[in-house]
Amino acid sequence: MDDPRFIWVRVLILFCLGFLAFPVGQVMAKTGKPEPEGTFIIGTSSDLRNIDPNKTNSGANTAYTFQGLVYPNAYGYKYMPDLALSWEAVSPTAWKFNLRHDVQFHNGQPFTSADVQYTFYRQMGTFDRRFPGANRGLWSRFVDHIETPDEYTVIIHTKYADAAALASLRWIFMVPKAYIEKVGDEAFSKMPVGTGPFQYKEHRLGESLTLEANPNYWNTEPARGTIGPPRVKMVIYRNMPQQQTRLAALMAGEIDGTHLDADMAKSLENDNRFTVYYSYQNQSTFIMYNWRE
Repeated sequence: MDDPRFIWVRVLILFCLGFLAFPVGQVMAKTGKPEPEGTFIIGTSSDLRNIDPNKTNSGANTAYTFQGLVYPNAYGYKYMPDLALSWEAVSPTAWKFNLRHDVQFHNGQPFTSADVQYTFYRQMGTFDRRFPGANRGLWSRFVDHIETPDEYTVIIHTKYADAAALASLRWIFMVPKAYIEKVGDEAFSKMPVGTGPFQYKEHRLGESLTLEANPNYWNTEPARGTIGPPRVKMVIYRNMPQQQTRLAALMAGEIDGTHLDADMAKSLENDNRFTVYYSYQNQSTFIMYNWRE
């Protein structure tokens, strides 16, 4: 076939889907809920040097560790509640979010509206103009100010009306205000704290990044297409820049998953240890009209 395709190795698909529900027969904790177990090793082309969610745009660096206000459903990209339970546009330039009451950061600190306001302002460089926030200029031109009427209500005021505001706001990943103010930006950036199903355990710069299951993850009964509790106890990202090295490691059983281009993944078709899946992909990934400079 000559059509553009995504090609996935089965083990990587099972890993991704594993976050949505626990497998049958898994070890049960005293609470009666399944207990995550085992280690999954991923070969990655990135050295994962930057793991502070306010400093990076990389989904690989933030996925499953940090969360935003809303989340795009995996079955059609419809926006689902994440750290916000509900939301509404109260005016053309104001979005109101009602936050969850049962969320804790990995350090045990409760998640509140103060953290949302702090996260946006931190990434925008409001507190420190030298802070290298991801797309800092874009956010500063878009967000005017943020109100926090109470601990679980946030109103984000924008400088202009934008029908795609929700699609933009979802890319800000929440961080704990009190903790960062205590330890400072530099210490936090080396080992950040989020609210997701996995938390950082160890970061060997240029070598590996280790995540462990968050035992207090809030989303214990996930809606279809959202991220549920972890099914593995540990995830290790190994820095392997060369694709050929990643393929060899996968075939040798040194890693459990990786990403490969179509030609490289095709070499696994005749290996009975793997099942290669094909799916179509629309290659026009980004089209924008009426872009504001």
